[in-house]
Amino acid sequence: MTTLGERFELVRKHLGGSQRAVAEMVSVSKNTWQRYEKGDVPTGATLLALAAHGINTDWLLTGEGTMLRGALEREAASGFSDLPPAELEGSGFDRGGFVRIPRYDVKVGAGGGTFYEEQNLLGGVAFSREWLHRALRANPADLMIVEAAGDSMPGIADDGALLLLDKSDPVFRGDGAYVFVVDGLLLVKNLRLLLDGSLEVTSGDDHQSTREVIARRDLDKVRIVGRVIWKAGRA
Repeated sequence: MTTLGERFELVRKHLGGSQRAVAEMVSVSKNTWQRYEKGDVPTGATLLALAAHGINTDWLLTGEGTMLRGALEREAASGFSDLPPAELEGSGFDRGGFVRIPRYDVKVGAGGGTFYEEQNLLGGVAFSREWLHRALRANPADLMIVEAAGDSMPGIADDGALLLLDKSDPVFRGDGAYVFVVDGLLLVKNLRLLLDGSLEVTSGDDHQSTREVIARRDLDKVRIVGRVIWKAGRA
């Protein structure tokens, strides 16, 4: 079986570029890519970027399977590719310091909202367990991934971005961007608690800024899904 560094070299050759060119494709420095080819563990952002180019990140991390898979190539059209749901089960969930965060077949509205219904598991995206703890202070078991739809939350939930949600305590826990359900609509918006106990709902677009207030008496109609703690934009 090839080493992690050797697989990164194979990826570079497949993408047809020099170390510098491929590094630019995935938004890292040439030195960082060189370290990957020497066996350094990639970040979650690098894995997502490579997945967007059709690379099977499960193969890249473990050496199992093939560099490219048909299912991954089909998903590449959306800017991301996923691991199959079966590989999220049992001991396959955590391997070699990486954990696969489940991604669900749901798009959350960064504009007017999308109607909510229970969605199926699409697969997963691999992240470094150590990075999740160190950078996000998150427990992988409490995380999930959904896709943003709409253009009213630029920089936070751009159209097509993958959003990493912390659903460990699905209640309002301070100002920030949340995915929530209200009146059957699934939204991603900024939430802020006002002095009178009501909840201010705003978008992040300075040009099309919207502001609504949910009265304190109506807060029981709001169901928090999770807080947005990280996002990856479309490649």
